[in-house]
Amino acid sequence: MTVLLIGIALSLPVVKAAQGPLSGDAASLIFRGEGTVEVFEPGALLFDDRSYTVAECPEWLEGKLFLRNSIDQPEMWIVTGSGVLTLLTPVEHEKFPSPIQAIEKAGFEHVKQPEQFQLFSTNEWDQCRIYQKQVVQGERFDFGKYVVAVGFSGAEQFVDKPWSENTGERLYNGIVLPGEWPPRSIDVSDRNPMPVPYLDHPPAVVPIDVGRQLFVDDFLIEQTDLQRAFHMPKKYEGNPILKPETPIELSSKLFGNAAAVPKDGGVWWDPQANLFKMWYEAGWIGVIAYATSEDGLNWIRPELDIVPGTNQVSPPDIVPDSWTVVPDWNSNDPEVKWTMFVQRNWNDKPATSLTSADGIHWDRRTLTGATHDRSTHFYNPFRKMWVYSLRTQFPGRGRSRHYYETADFMGGAQWADHDRVPWVMADDLDLPDPEVGDRAQLYSLTAVGYESLMLGLFSIHRGPENPTCAEQGLPKITELSFAYSRDGFHWHRPDRRAHIPASREDVWDRAYVQSVGGTCTIHGDKLWFYYTGFQGNPDKAGLEPMWSGM
Repeated sequence: MTVLLIGIALSLPVVKAAQGPLSGDAASLIFRGEGTVEVFEPGALLFDDRSYTVAECPEWLEGKLFLRNSIDQPEMWIVTGSGVLTLLTPVEHEKFPSPIQAIEKAGFEHVKQPEQFQLFSTNEWDQCRIYQKQVVQGERFDFGKYVVAVGFSGAEQFVDKPWSENTGERLYNGIVLPGEWPPRSIDVSDRNPMPVPYLDHPPAVVPIDVGRQLFVDDFLIEQTDLQRAFHMPKKYEGNPILKPETPIELSSKLFGNAAAVPKDGGVWWDPQANLFKMWYEAGWIGVIAYATSEDGLNWIRPELDIVPGTNQVSPPDIVPDSWTVVPDWNSNDPEVKWTMFVQRNWNDKPATSLTSADGIHWDRRTLTGATHDRSTHFYNPFRKMWVYSLRTQFPGRGRSRHYYETADFMGGAQWADHDRVPWVMADDLDLPDPEVGDRAQLYSLTAVGYESLMLGLFSIHRGPENPTCAEQGLPKITELSFAYSRDGFHWHRPDRRAHIPASREDVWDRAYVQSVGGTCTIHGDKLWFYYTGFQGNPDKAGLEPMWSGM
């Protein structure tokens, strides 16, 4: 046999940096938040919250308009007129991260005129590159810290219309949403309770043919002489209903700590199987396991085929830290009955979304956009939208949430940074723990469609921070409070008590109380709220946080 090796030279496209500025008309913009349009020239103040002034100015940029705003959180820019948009951003340096990668991913090309220049100060990490792109009307850009827009034809501040003038989607309850949804008007520096505009401007007619109508707010009430009373749930005397017992629960491969905890996981009633189903974490940051129950209290761990002899369901390469399981009741594809969202203990890295026909074999997956740990997901049945509740940090606010929604759980999972919208955070009505004294933060938010509204659980972090907890071998304090939403975005929280509190004593739910995906199940005339609790282990005090007894 003669084997003939044939070499073929392929002509592949080569991406090159632009050598000179693009020609054509300049783009126009609208921008959110504070900002002013100034002239780019030596000595011009670059940022509202810094004293940096322009040190050098390429001749062809001098005299052009630029947008001056915060160095930390420049607001989203939306293109209102197609044309050339020019950006200035620092060179990559080990001392400070650079948004160059995000800028190039958005299609901007490096203009080598000059190769780089000293934008301000005399530090080498404050040298700057120029990028340009021919942008089109409707494009949105949000690159985060330290990007300056230059050379546009005009820029105006975005002004939200009054809620009463909304012209967007009309919901099942008569609420009309703004044309821009989800809204981008949340002020992350505002420590007041979240505004709930549909309560201030309710529709003239409220359809009441979806679910029983709950009087948790005044949405349905024009006037009354009654007083609203909120009551506390009662903890089950037989708790905990699940605790570490099996080999995979009594240790974890990574950090050795015993756990049998759903974390945010999931507890759901499956009417087709006539069973309660639970997905929980076996061993802390170990594997995801599965259990079933006929009564919601006594749980069976079936032996499954993922890892024979165990009830593990997570694929071998999936390491859970933050995760949720939610059914897709509306799916027409029998292979997509259950959804899972898993994030390893990384910050600003992609997570993984998976689907399964039986909740046991997770054979379809996709990477998501970047997010942090403690991120979760839920389904809004009233708008038929998947909501990714994404952990973030806002300056001065600590742990908070970004919002991202999509009608396609898998196909819409690849969000970009600018797709995430600032959403919710703890406010001044979330009081510090009297013994710890730390400002409260929002650790997590899970929700479910219940009757005629979205029922949510806010996980309020009251401290201490991880290093202190690791030193003591005790878990940080998080507690759960109820919240209600009729549009799926704005949350009304009229009762700020911890409805599922940490026990604060040396018992199984001493602290680190977490909600469970699904939020609650219906048992006759009662709602059962499953939750996770941690006890801590002072015998492992003083170790690094991931290995410690916290």
